[in-house]
Formats: sequence, structure tokens, C-alpha cells
Amino acid sequence: MIQLKDAIRIAKEHAADLLGEAPYSVAEFEREDYNGRPVWVITLAAATNQFQGTALEYRRFFVDENSGELLAMKIREFAFQ
Repeated sequence: MIQLKDAIRIAKEHAADLLGEAPYSVAEFEREDYNGRPVWVITLAAATNQFQGTALEYRRFFVDENSGELLAMKIREFAFQ
């Protein structure tokens, strides 16, 4: 079983690989089931425009709690958007 610190590292590594080298910060984390598998859900935030730094974009990374495998990445959307 992987610890929270490892799940965050895995999420940040995949974010950098898939989305580019932006300064990602942890916005949320939780444990839940995804397709019947226990996962850490790590929400990372990054500025949509690094020069203005006002608006943030959120991505949710689903990391298998047992293997550390990245199972999914989703855009975190809010009701007011």
C-alpha cells in the first residue's frame, strides 16, 4: 500500500509528463473507490496563465492505493463555472 506522500509524488510526476512543467500545488486529497479499486484522489492546481497567476486549473489524479498505478486523470470542474 502506498502512502499519501507517494501518491502526491506520482500525481505530480504524471502531471509534469502529461501537461508540462508547471508549478503544481496540492489542492485536495482523499481516498475513495474507483472502478472497484481503492485509490488516492489527488487534486493538483496550476495557474492557467503563469504570468498573471490569477485563475487556477484543477486536475484530479486517481492513483491506485495498492500498486501506485495512475488509473485516471480528470479535469476538476466547479458548479459556478
